[in-house]
Amino acid sequence: MGFYQWFIGGSMDIQRIAIMSPGEMGSGIGRVLLKGGLQPVVCLEGRSALSALRARESGFAEASSLEELIETVDMVISIMVPAEAEHAAQLVAKAMLRTDAHPSYLECNALSPLSMERIADMFVPTRAAFIDGFVFGPPPDKSDKTWICYSGVNTESMKALSEAGLNVRSVGARVGQASALKMLDSASRKAVTALWTEILTAAHSMGLYDALGELYAISGDDGFLEKSKHLPHIAPRVRRFVGEMEEIAGMLEQIGLTPRMLDGAADIFRQVGETSLGDLTPRDPEPTLVHFLETVSDYARDKKFLPKWNIKPERKK
Repeated sequence: MGFYQWFIGGSMDIQRIAIMSPGEMGSGIGRVLLKGGLQPVVCLEGRSALSALRARESGFAEASSLEELIETVDMVISIMVPAEAEHAAQLVAKAMLRTDAHPSYLECNALSPLSMERIADMFVPTRAAFIDGFVFGPPPDKSDKTWICYSGVNTESMKALSEAGLNVRSVGARVGQASALKMLDSASRKAVTALWTEILTAAHSMGLYDALGELYAISGDDGFLEKSKHLPHIAPRVRRFVGEMEEIAGMLEQIGLTPRMLDGAADIFRQVGETSLGDLTPRDPEPTLVHFLETVSDYARDKKFLPKWNIKPERKK
């Protein structure tokens, strides 16, 4: 269909909002909505114990099934691991058809325009308003600089989110525009982090971490220190980044650019995610930089991603 658009009806009396799913970002959005007078609702069927704990701590109401959830809410916000988004949307669209309920659907995952259009197609038979969106910034209960950007035609329900305390911003009238903007923003931030993950891991593996830092210090560039400080932060989210990089690679290839840099970013995040670092949650203590680099370096060496260098830093006399 390309970047398509349509106008379909939907109630603007927004009171109850389904959150799929109550991860760190979803719970943060729910807390803001609850404080603003709206009721976040969740179905915990099949969810992890941590997700259930987050939802209950955040004051979410609970539905016993997906059908009950869809029948009793006015809007659905989908925000989860990108690789799960399409399947989740399919389940929701089928539940709408079974129940003849059609709350508006805000697809807020890091997806390419092509994936977003494919998901939007699922909702055409449901008569639900479909909104293309993404979150720019940290969980909104932790920052007043977080924005939900969106695009589409029938987006009146976004006004309710704004009135409840979320910062919302339209970036266009076509499905695919918000998702494309999200891809560009993620590439400029997370793909660079993937490159630094590989650079710093390689430097650590070859005994050159301190020497590399000294070169940056001589040049007056503080990028080395900034990236080194930031790197351990990605551990609890690194598995989510894999699908996001793959979505960006697909978008770039679709418009005639090379996907290889983003495929490489997905690879390095995948490698980190396959270590014990990927098992960490935001509630776990943050790993030290040394532990982070040692863990990734050991994994890479075992998998023969990196050579078994035998370079040791010279001892200072």
